Amino acid sequence: MTEIEDFEKRFEEDLKLLVCDAKKDKFENLYFGVAVSGGADSICLVTLLNELYNRRKIKKNVKVITVNHNIRKKEETEGDALFVQNYCAKLGIECIRCDIKEGRVFSLCKEKHLSIEESARLIRYEAFSNFIKEHSIDFLCLAHNQNDQVETVFMRFLTGGDTKSLRGIPSTRDRYIRPLLNFTREEIERYLKERQINFCTDSTNFDENLFRNYIRRKIMPMLDKEREGWKSAVLSLSLKMKDDDAFINKESESAFSRLELLLEEDKVSFNKDAFFFCDRAIARRLWYRILNCLNVGHRVPYSLFERVLLHIGDKSSWTETSSGVLVYFESNSDRLFIRKVGTKDIKEDATESGFCLIIKKPGVYSVASLTFTVESKENGMLFSSQDGRSVFVDALSFPIAFRSRTGADVVKDASGKLRPLSKVLESFKCGEYKDSIPVIESVSKAPFAIKCVWASLYSYSDWIIKG
Repeated sequence: MTEIEDFEKRFEEDLKLLVCDAKKDKFENLYFGVAVSGGADSICLVTLLNELYNRRKIKKNVKVITVNHNIRKKEETEGDALFVQNYCAKLGIECIRCDIKEGRVFSLCKEKHLSIEESARLIRYEAFSNFIKEHSIDFLCLAHNQNDQVETVFMRFLTGGDTKSLRGIPSTRDRYIRPLLNFTREEIERYLKERQINFCTDSTNFDENLFRNYIRRKIMPMLDKEREGWKSAVLSLSLKMKDDDAFINKESESAFSRLELLLEEDKVSFNKDAFFFCDRAIARRLWYRILNCLNVGHRVPYSLFERVLLHIGDKSSWTETSSGVLVYFESNSDRLFIRKVGTKDIKEDATESGFCLIIKKPGVYSVASLTFTVESKENGMLFSSQDGRSVFVDALSFPIAFRSRTGADVVKDASGKLRPLSKVLESFKCGEYKDSIPVIESVSKAPFAIKCVWASLYSYSDWIIKG
């Protein structure tokens, strides 16, 4: 058997396993969709599926969707879409092209405070969902490969992932399947080379300001050189976390049923003892599931969960607040309550899109997941966190705003030129921490100006504007 034949045989076996796991049916009766961007992985995927139908000499129940996000130069993004359409025509496979309205990805970034990658993904999967419904697709094939899996698990490890995130990319989810997860990027490109099949290369893959690209192009080559076998270890970790997460999910479902959860418009309550007296790992899962009922789980820091657990034996009333929620217990009740709040309720509370605290005098303050001290010095102010990280900002007077970033923020560089704060944070390569890093803004008189980006809280460089 040739290398090409072996590659195609492995693909067929993996595809059958995924289909059988998800749905008991004959391959011939299934209608497949394929998401094709024009890159090596997706071109390989549609080629393999086409070859599988050719070998079986059966009707091709396949349709392709290609999404033009309109976030790169027009000639590049248009060229990729046309390349996919032409290649599908060559294979005899219908291609549905979805052109996203120019500017929509960036508008969603601003509206939901997302990165470009996160915004594009949301819009892309919306297009996928519509494609599945409109064309009665049984399974939509996505082209994630083994390298993507390693990168994803490694990135999530670096940003403090739990068992759920460290499972990595699932091979199946609803109608989405990933038949190339057991194939390396090197194998895929070698297959295309042997078959003399061209593919497109996305220019953004070389932008090392993007966290995944930085991991792929800088960190991974270093590990390949210095630590042989590290990728196998990461994949092994992913499999172990998948087993652990399945067990914890099973236990969590049982515990959740005992909470006696009551949900109102902006408030949820549940049995105090059922929450406090389960295992901590289960309680954490319950905690975020409860918060998600209020659609706030994505913004509430882990430290609030830890503070709430400190009240396990308290019989008197207490409250805890952070990032737009109030958690409280009343002594005449057997239930805990969580409700959404605004700044009119709690002065140090965060807004729904982040956090913002107006500081008018020295003292100890808490906002989001951070408790810090502000001291007034002769030439400015000293900010110190509980874990000993500090930053001095000169030429600063009260009042100040201590807040999270917004999409419109700009800061001055050493030459006095204004730069978008988002670009500065990208240069820090701070990944998921970009919305947690506080900015310190002078609001004593107009025009207001950011004086410091306190990034050393997360082991990055501070950005301090002098004078």
